[in-house]
Amino acid sequence: MVLLQSTFTCLLEVTLSADLRLEQVRKIDEGHGVYFGLSRMRDRVYAVARNTDVNGQAVDPNYPTSTLISIPERKHWAIPDTRGLHQIRCHDGLVWLMSCRDPELVAFDPKRSSVIGAISLTPLVPRELQHPIPPEHPTDRYHFNSLYFTEDRLYVLAHNWGHGSFALELDYPGLDEFLRRPRVIRTHTGLGNHAHDIYVERNRLHVLDSGNGRLLIADEQERPASTKDQKQSFARGLAVNGEHFFIGHGSFAKREDRVTGPTQISVLDRQTLDVLAVVDVGSFGNPCDLLIVSERDWSDAR
Repeated sequence: MVLLQSTFTCLLEVTLSADLRLEQVRKIDEGHGVYFGLSRMRDRVYAVARNTDVNGQAVDPNYPTSTLISIPERKHWAIPDTRGLHQIRCHDGLVWLMSCRDPELVAFDPKRSSVIGAISLTPLVPRELQHPIPPEHPTDRYHFNSLYFTEDRLYVLAHNWGHGSFALELDYPGLDEFLRRPRVIRTHTGLGNHAHDIYVERNRLHVLDSGNGRLLIADEQERPASTKDQKQSFARGLAVNGEHFFIGHGSFAKREDRVTGPTQISVLDRQTLDVLAVVDVGSFGNPCDLLIVSERDWSDAR
């Protein structure tokens, strides 16, 4: 089993044995600040490198911020007018990116090397979930950070600061119509606190309730994402295959300590939700995303 794991300091290739033990860790890329979203389109993997540190300061003045990297070619694209890029997903030949500023959803075409569309999600939030703009986050009202496509839907997850996480279920009739007239079909609430990552299976929403260190399955049951002390486990980065959930987690810590803290992966049985293994990857800082690359990752594509 081979996964890519992005962290606050680098991009890693992590190899696990059949019995879920750590076999090898290899750095794929480093030196460009916080690494985040991961997604695959056929034989190419895309990753986000922010080129900013944990405090938002530029790491390499000669390198653009908000950059998309292709692997293995190592081609780089600057994504303009974005900030704090989070999760990405490949769909309809495009790379869709979540940005921490308006417009929060950006569609990038690697073949044209350009952004071909963007959607402001804040105006789509229903009245009952609206709240004042957080003064400490004036351009990031709801902190939309994750997305998942089905055949005719797009789910976007809002961390939502201290107001309880929620997801918008958007109609996806096709690229042109979606960009022209985005439409909310349903709103899903009760998704924990400070949530990241979203995966939908048989109309059940799976999210990482990061603030409580657990995997949350909407309308069903909740189980912890780690056997560790839950107050020390910040869950972020979800990968899924036929048998397991793979969940990245790190520590609740001061921002400056998140770059040196532990990087871990919990492995849960998909049927029982039992924790089968907690893998200590190393001290690469808090994890941001996970992607299975040795086989299909169900959380990345249908």
